Amino acid sequence: MRAPAAPDGRSPTVGDHPSAISGHCHGQPGRVDYYEYRFTTGDPTAPATTWPFSTSGKKSSFDMDGLPSGQIIWGQARACNSHGKSPWSDPATVRVP
Repeated sequence: MRAPAAPDGRSPTVGDHPSAISGHCHGQPGRVDYYEYRFTTGDPTAPATTWPFSTSGKKSSFDMDGLPSGQIIWGQARACNSHGKSPWSDPATVRVP
């Protein structure tokens, strides 16, 4: 086995309440132990961008709250297993309600 591929099919959406978002990426059954997600309100292509919001989980879906309401959030995901971590996915975006 090797490290998983970068996740694709990311689809962040507004969450169940203000300051929350939800989303998912395509799973890789049998290859992924867990996923890491990171989010920023800065320009994701800038070299000095910080990613202050993050979460991880065993599912290919996520829920995050406590985000800055009204802000545009950029997010990336990567898949991880005992052989390594995939590259970060291309950034996806959503406006936090």
